[in-house]
Amino acid sequence: MQHQFDNQVIRALEKWPNVPACYGWLRLNRRGRWLIQGQPISHSGAIKFLARNYGCDQHGRWFVQNGPQRAYCDLDYTPWIYRLDGTDQLYTHTEKRALEMYSVVVDDVGDILIETEYGIGLLEDRDLARFMEIMGRQANGDIVDDDVATRLANLKAKSKDSTEILWYGKPIVVQAIKMADVPTAFGFVASPVHTDH
Repeated sequence: MQHQFDNQVIRALEKWPNVPACYGWLRLNRRGRWLIQGQPISHSGAIKFLARNYGCDQHGRWFVQNGPQRAYCDLDYTPWIYRLDGTDQLYTHTEKRALEMYSVVVDDVGDILIETEYGIGLLEDRDLARFMEIMGRQANGDIVDDDVATRLANLKAKSKDSTEILWYGKPIVVQAIKMADVPTAFGFVASPVHTDH
């Protein structure tokens, strides 16, 4: 994955290329909030910096490039958290608009996971009801399926069940998966640890 880090970060990497990475310091929670040593970050400038410099290495470990130092990120679930804005468009927790929805996955505790051009991400729980409404509508807004929630709830991970829903009129396949299988299935590491690669 190609990263577009801040210019100051790129310059720091060029100047100090071998600064050791840090682990266990940064965390992304299930609502897309960043936490440092368990404390939520509230400073808007810091949040924007973290969002701009968020990336993934070749081993599926997500991190923020903080100047010359890479701070690996512990994920409460997935590397992306998706939410709906006020116009029902899908955005990442880093404020990038998702233009393509490839699939939807329902885990065994009822969470909705969405795969877009950015990768797999958890739908923020506050947007679940509205997301279900959109999934049952044609692009023009006509309701065509008022039973989406029941169909998704009946998917079983073990049986490789799938169903189809609509996202603004576009058919999307929905499959079931066990929560424990998500990192392996989508190629990411939820809790990176230092390894010699």
